[in-house]
Amino acid sequence: METAMNKKTIGALALFSVLILAGCASSPPSKFYMLNPIAPKDATSQYKADLGGKMISIGPVTVPAYVNRPQMVERVSPEELRLLEFNRWAEPVDKAVILTLQDNLNELLGKKGYTFFKWNEFKQSNYQLIVQVTRLDGAPGGKFGLTARWSVLGGDNHKLLLFQGCRIIIDVPGSSPKDLVTAHSEALADLSRRIATSLQETLP
Repeated sequence: METAMNKKTIGALALFSVLILAGCASSPPSKFYMLNPIAPKDATSQYKADLGGKMISIGPVTVPAYVNRPQMVERVSPEELRLLEFNRWAEPVDKAVILTLQDNLNELLGKKGYTFFKWNEFKQSNYQLIVQVTRLDGAPGGKFGLTARWSVLGGDNHKLLLFQGCRIIIDVPGSSPKDLVTAHSEALADLSRRIATSLQETLP
């Protein structure tokens, strides 16, 4: 009797192991995505910092905690989000956003006497640009939303020189996770243009 029960137990464990392995084998491979900055007008040009111009450090830049994770996030409804488990970011979202803003702003204003550095990367900056992103999500085939506030500090006492915000809504160009990534990049490009305009209007 004991031998028969042992055989049944072993058989059940073997079947369980096979099912687990089958489940693992059927899982799709993860895909990894990166944000794209604004494309330079001249693909062969090289950027050179203007050390005699306006030196602006970017940061801190914060993003919502719900998107600052390896998995991409899809908005299902105003109250519901879904993790896209097998569609992931190639780097932390907050790091990707600050680097994208830096590249975008250098592309937009680099030839107009502005130079942008990552926060704490260059200590001789004249100004500090702080960005708080409070929404950064959307749905493939639907809408994508970005809400942000930014401020600029300057002078010896880090005086507040500028405080603005915006809400950006754009169409996601398709129904795939890759299209959702494209919407991220396009919304950040829109934000970068708004920041660039405000800087030109405000800084002496």
